[in-house]
Amino acid sequence: MKKTLCILFILIAFHANLFGQKTSKFQVWNDFNLSFSLSQHWKLGGDIGYRFQPNIGKQTFYLRPILAYKLNKLLKLSAGIANFNNWEPGGYTSFEFRTFQYLSVQWPRLGNFQVKHRLGFEQRWFYFPTIDTRDYTNRTRYYLEIKSPSFKLFGLEAPFFLVANLEILRNLGSPELSRLIDHNRYTFGIGNNISDRLRAEIRYKYINAVDPLTSSFIREINIIRIRLYYKFAST
Repeated sequence: MKKTLCILFILIAFHANLFGQKTSKFQVWNDFNLSFSLSQHWKLGGDIGYRFQPNIGKQTFYLRPILAYKLNKLLKLSAGIANFNNWEPGGYTSFEFRTFQYLSVQWPRLGNFQVKHRLGFEQRWFYFPTIDTRDYTNRTRYYLEIKSPSFKLFGLEAPFFLVANLEILRNLGSPELSRLIDHNRYTFGIGNNISDRLRAEIRYKYINAVDPLTSSFIREINIIRIRLYYKFAST
């Protein structure tokens, strides 16, 4: 009974955190991504993010540091931790601690287009302080991205580029959790290489649930995501 209750509250919390209320379809995600080269192969980085749903005031703040090792021009291994804090005025509060491991592959190169694959595994710990409930689950995610060659726009010297990606996220384990956690993300955006160190992007992201039963009462969500990337100069 306790396990069933935990799963139920995780489903409710995930519903509110990712898809929002049934009457809402829109969120704004912002994140600042930092990276610092430690050596030819090692890189330290991560992102700090803030997400909100304007109509109900639901908010998420997260911190996600990551350490990466570049094996060669094609392959990169990375691992990190993350903390997600979710709250809503007059509503629920939840916390998630996460560890993750990724394998990234830069292949193939189609002319001047860049193709990137990323396979990831995540370990997720949830805590809901209002009901003093904790639980744990695993998730896998596959990411495919295509980035266009650089081009000039609006007469600006700094080159622009287009980016499109697909991400498939699946829960590992509990069928009950999988009904709500399993979803796909589709993204299209434009970016600008402001300098060798600074890059800015704006993306439109569409998310939908995979399970037919879940998608019948949880609507898809539309997201505007603003991303900034900064590379520190290596010493």
